[in-house]
Amino acid sequence: MQGGELRTEPQLAKQQPPVTKAEPPSLAAENGRWKGYRHLLMARMKELWREPEVIFWVFVFPILLALGLGIAFRSKPPDVSRVAVVEGPEAARAMSLLKSSSNGSIPRFQNRPDEAW
Repeated sequence: MQGGELRTEPQLAKQQPPVTKAEPPSLAAENGRWKGYRHLLMARMKELWREPEVIFWVFVFPILLALGLGIAFRSKPPDVSRVAVVEGPEAARAMSLLKSSSNGSIPRFQNRPDEAW
């Protein structure tokens, strides 16, 4: 470069940009949402490790509660209710209501004298 001449090199025009392999974008790289989820999950796991009683309340207690309630309220026929209808002006109406009850059970009726009660 003498006397303020500007020389251009032909090699610069022939150069091509470096070839890079394009990788498909992953969900984690797009917005970082899964990274935050992973950190939250790890924090919860550390809490479980530090407080082992939480494992009981989270996993064991609901199972025991479901078993206990399942045993307590298992499907069994309803208990038979005994009803006494005393003779009087509305006794016939009460008997007809009992006979037409829609609970599916067949009521059994007995006439007893007043002395039995």
